[in-house]
Amino acid sequence: MLLCIKCGEKVLSINTKCPRCFSTGTLIQVPGEQKLLPDLSVEKSREKIPTGSEGFDQILDGGMKPGNIIVLYAQPGLGKTTKISQVAAYQVARGYTVSYFTGEEEYTQVNERAARLGISDKQPNLFFDYNIRELISEANRSKPDIMIIDSIQALLGSKSNPLSLKDQVSNMDKIKNITKKLSMATLVICHVRKDMNFAGPKAYEHYSDVFIEASMGNNGEIIFRNPHKNRQGPTGRRAVFRMTEQGVIDIDEKETGYFLRHKDTAITGLAAFMTEIRNDVTADEITVVEISNEPQDDEKSGSEAKKCPLVLDGGTRTHSEFLSAIIQMHFGDLDSKYIVRASMSDRIKKTADLAVIMAIMSKVFQIPIPREAVFIASVDASGRLLQVSNMNLLVSRAEKQGYTKVYGPMPIGSQKADWEAADTVKDVWDMVTQPKPEVEFLGNKQFARNSTINSEKGAGDEG
Repeated sequence: MLLCIKCGEKVLSINTKCPRCFSTGTLIQVPGEQKLLPDLSVEKSREKIPTGSEGFDQILDGGMKPGNIIVLYAQPGLGKTTKISQVAAYQVARGYTVSYFTGEEEYTQVNERAARLGISDKQPNLFFDYNIRELISEANRSKPDIMIIDSIQALLGSKSNPLSLKDQVSNMDKIKNITKKLSMATLVICHVRKDMNFAGPKAYEHYSDVFIEASMGNNGEIIFRNPHKNRQGPTGRRAVFRMTEQGVIDIDEKETGYFLRHKDTAITGLAAFMTEIRNDVTADEITVVEISNEPQDDEKSGSEAKKCPLVLDGGTRTHSEFLSAIIQMHFGDLDSKYIVRASMSDRIKKTADLAVIMAIMSKVFQIPIPREAVFIASVDASGRLLQVSNMNLLVSRAEKQGYTKVYGPMPIGSQKADWEAADTVKDVWDMVTQPKPEVEFLGNKQFARNSTINSEKGAGDEG
């Protein structure tokens, strides 16, 4: 840095004369101003705040980060408010200041739930029916470590009229500003539409630092996922919980092994397959529903049903017709008028072809697919099985999730198949429904260990 000894002007660039007094020969070199080192006590206060839930903390990469906004959306009755109440109680017990703004419940409801969960002595600071202006004023006054808003749709612009989408975006902007200003961690609960998709404006995702969707598993599990956005860590993570008398508790995905599958082992029209959703390699589930059982007012499903004997939810009509032709080729003239859906995937990809056909056959013949079976293959025009990308990774992940029967295509070249290999979809169906008996070789004689087959051969038949 240069300093003019005549007028005191500070100059950053190299000049021959002072830009202020235009004097020459008056600029001298002086040390630049040093930036102050950060206050370690302030940095420590920005450490992530744990939630008391191992799964929730894993999604958040360690906990709630001061200055960040977490958006959580879920269907009514899922248990999200119970879970968030437990999180707030855990943080209060560890000395954090928590402000809980709710427009969804009354004081008696909150107290009853707290008593049931045994957290009455760990209640956060509760505020009921606050509008955005009152919320900002209270946050500025109390300066909490954590702010919870349940829900943003319940915040009222006035005491009588619900918010428009424009007002909701404006509110979120105000919440973002106060969150950054006070360096607090903010958790915002949002509603869903009738189709269970996010009900708020798209801008919410941009304002948030972590965007979490909660859904119900087929066995009643509560599943938190962050497939789209996470500034605190990687996307594609998932946490699984179960509702109990003690509240919503963490469960390990491996605890059930088949948390996507229904409890009823006799149910038909279900088949599991492995897939990659964002960065997460996981098991998904195909569900087959008869078109005649669909609601009559569903114009989209009805119109598609008339055009095509098979409707893949989220798939193309061409793909539906292709799989229909494969079914007719290998299983005869079957009435395959079904709607096929994937539980988690936005659309059914070709890598789920084998699982789709197995689920349909399960529905047609009323034979349930074993819970331990998972299918990994696409099919070609003749119904032969084709390998999918990352085949070995998918097989390994399936085994880690508890699937003991992995069905897939024949190995290629010198490849070793660490799965039940088959050539066509018909071969797989036969393997699933008519397991081959174990065979033992003794010299030149072959003996089947299955007693039924031995009895059919007769005592004098050697083979």
